[in-house]
Amino acid sequence: MSQSISYLSTMQCILPQSPTTPERFLSNPYYGKSFCEPDQYKVAINRCEDGFTSCELALEMLKDLVNELERCSKSLQLKTNRVVWLESVKAIEKLAERTDDIADNIKKNVIDELVNYKKFSYDKSFRHVKTAKDEAKVAYHHTSGKLHRAKRAEDITSSDVSSSDEEKNKAKSCVDRYEKEKEKCKNVYAKLINDMESKKSAYQGEMFKILGRADDFERKRLEHFKLMFTALQQVTSIENDTRHTEMLEKFQRAISKHNADSDIEFFNKNYGCETRTKWPDFEDVHQ
Repeated sequence: MSQSISYLSTMQCILPQSPTTPERFLSNPYYGKSFCEPDQYKVAINRCEDGFTSCELALEMLKDLVNELERCSKSLQLKTNRVVWLESVKAIEKLAERTDDIADNIKKNVIDELVNYKKFSYDKSFRHVKTAKDEAKVAYHHTSGKLHRAKRAEDITSSDVSSSDEEKNKAKSCVDRYEKEKEKCKNVYAKLINDMESKKSAYQGEMFKILGRADDFERKRLEHFKLMFTALQQVTSIENDTRHTEMLEKFQRAISKHNADSDIEFFNKNYGCETRTKWPDFEDVHQ
């Protein structure tokens, strides 16, 4: 029963998030980023992992339903009502078997394959260049700031009549040093930008190749879910599906055995008004 409560709690958390809720209002670290950014391809893996989790949850809910029915069947149920409980369990187990198959297929054919992709660092060279570029950009901007402050200091020193020649030369030397440093950082920064540009086409091609494979797996997974949703909707109405036909027949046979009058009669005969009661008699004293 505690599992049922946890499932209800999960559903309550999901309900406020309608299918049209903008991604920016949800907790999604991948929203608003380019797929070709380093590590962004993991969104495809997470998509399948989340789908597997939802399938596992559906399987657990069906198994929990079976467990609840089995628990109820062990209560004080007699005759036909007990038969209905037991045969209902068998019917619902058929649907659980199908969901279990779907979960296994997603695990083996989708997630395991994508995790293998994850082992290969398709973005390794691009990530290295991007990291170096980011560091070069920070160094270039930092040096530019130093040069700007040095030039201001030189202007102040030059215009101050009380400044000595040594102070003026020191300020000019500082400006010259930062100008050289800035130029060096600028060249490194520009070179790394060009390196990224030269690698961009091949990197994007590899990333989109991964995405294409992930989309193929995801399409198969979603088709599995569509089959499951269809099975749930048609659980008692499909005539050509042998599983559902068997399930429907089991339910019908079980329900046909239900007889309230028979159960009450059985109870009264064994536990109720038809049982013999030994009433106490007056016992006199014999001396």
